[in-house]
Amino acid sequence: MSPRAPVTLVIMASLGVLTGCPSSAVDAGGDPIVDPTIDPIADPEGDPALAHAEGLAAEKTWTRCLSTWKDAAEAAFGGDPYPFTEKGKATLLARLETSASLVKELRGRGLLTDAEAGLLEQDIATLRSGVWAKRPKEMELATCYEPMMYTPRQDALQSLAPRVELLEGMAAQQTLQADVIVQVLEQVRRDLTKLTAEDGMGLNPDEQAQADEVQRRVEAAIAAIDHKLSSPHDAPDVPAVPEVVDPASIIPEATADE
Repeated sequence: MSPRAPVTLVIMASLGVLTGCPSSAVDAGGDPIVDPTIDPIADPEGDPALAHAEGLAAEKTWTRCLSTWKDAAEAAFGGDPYPFTEKGKATLLARLETSASLVKELRGRGLLTDAEAGLLEQDIATLRSGVWAKRPKEMELATCYEPMMYTPRQDALQSLAPRVELLEGMAAQQTLQADVIVQVLEQVRRDLTKLTAEDGMGLNPDEQAQADEVQRRVEAAIAAIDHKLSSPHDAPDVPAVPEVVDPASIIPEATADE
């Protein structure tokens, strides 16, 4: 029902990490992620699948959001260090801002709960940071170093902490929307993997205590969500099949006197 995703890498804390440098370069051409001038939605109103869909699945605004988040995740977390041009980066960031407004609109119309919308807004903030951190193609030949500590566990804790109560709220909902769950749990699972990694800078005792509590509550919320989605209580009662017994096995063995 929900995807699992792994990710980690060892980097010495004392090493410098490549970061973006200021640039006044102009747009140099195409963008491998998206056409930088449009949101790539091909007339969803004419899609026969959408015509018969209900709820979020029938909303072209939701489809636009999913497309934006997919492109942003590919740029932010993909292996290409230069995933867009400067113009493409600006356009992708603008699309993320638009998706934040669309999430508010969907919540206002009752198509997203407060917990669902809150989790999606957290995802948008994470994607925005990830896109900002990537350099455009115009910077490919620039070499700028800035010493940075590699802190995957601290970063994961900072990302997960504000999601805990929202996840618990979503897990407590009477009705769950699989499309939303797939979207929000992808980042949550990514952060859980980083939180328990052994590489990078370690957590101090206070951070470790908080991390243990966050991990416990997040995993419990995910387990509750998975349980509801699997709906074992909805499975029909199947009568037990009586065990076949060999009659010979219950007949007493004859004794030598008989």
